[in-house]
Amino acid sequence: MFIERSGKISIDRSLAQVTTDCIRFFTEAQVWIHSGLKGKVPIPAILILILIVALAFSLIRIKKSKSTAFLFFLFAILCFAPIVTGSYIDEYSLRYVSPALILAPFLLLSATEFPKRTLTLTTFILFLLLLFIGQKTSPNIENSFDRLFRTVPQEAQCVDEISEKTQISLVISDFWTAKRIRVFSKKRIPSIHVAYGTLEGSHTISNREWYLKDYPGTIAVFTQGLEEKRIQEIYGTPSGQTQCKELKIYFYEDFRKIGEALRKPFQKTK
Repeated sequence: MFIERSGKISIDRSLAQVTTDCIRFFTEAQVWIHSGLKGKVPIPAILILILIVALAFSLIRIKKSKSTAFLFFLFAILCFAPIVTGSYIDEYSLRYVSPALILAPFLLLSATEFPKRTLTLTTFILFLLLLFIGQKTSPNIENSFDRLFRTVPQEAQCVDEISEKTQISLVISDFWTAKRIRVFSKKRIPSIHVAYGTLEGSHTISNREWYLKDYPGTIAVFTQGLEEKRIQEIYGTPSGQTQCKELKIYFYEDFRKIGEALRKPFQKTK
C-alpha cells in the first residue's frame, strides 16, 4: 500500500484541487437551484458555505470568548491542514476536511450565541436533517429499498456479468466504485481508481504497482463520476460501450494512452 507522504505533493497542487472542487460544488448547487430544487441536494456546497460563515462569525467574536477562539483555531486547522501538508490531491480528499464540514452548523450556532439550553438539541436535529436530505436521492421508494437491501453493489454485479461475455483485464472508475468492485466482485477483476479531472493514477490510499503494470486485453471504464467528455479527451474514443442498469461503461482495446495517464503521477514523484 502506498499513502502519499505529507509535503511530497506541492501546496500549489492542493490549492488548485481545492479551487477545482469548490467551483464544481457551487456549480452543482447553481444547477440545483435553477432546476427548482429538484435532483440531488448539493450537500458539500451547503456545508462549505456554512463553514465559511461560521469561521467569519468566529473571527469577529474571537476576542470576546476563549471558547470561540479555541473553536475558530480548531476548525481552521481541520480545514486547512490537508491543504498545507499537500494531502488534498484529488476529488476524494474532501474526506480529510469532512469533520470540519459536518460540525460546521455547530460552530455557526456557537459563534452566533445561540441559546445554550437548546444548542445540543438543535445541532442534533440539524445533523438528522442533513442526513435525511443526503439520503433522499432516489426518485421513488422502490429504488431506495433496492439499494438498502442489495447485498452485492450494482457495479460489482455489472462487472461480473460483462466479464462472462468479454475478457476484461482492468476496470477503471472513481474511488468508491473501484473500492466496491474490488471488494464484492466474484470474478476478482483488478479495479483501480483515478484522479477526478486528470484521470491519471491517484496517490490516494493506493498501491503504485496497480498503475505501473501492463493490462493486455479489454479495459472497462465506468463513466459515473469521471465525465464522459473528459474520458474521451484523455483516453481516446472507446472501441465500444454498454449500459448496465443506470451505469454507462466504455471499453478500450488499446491500453497505451490509458497506461500513459495512469503512470504519469508516479513517474513525476519517483
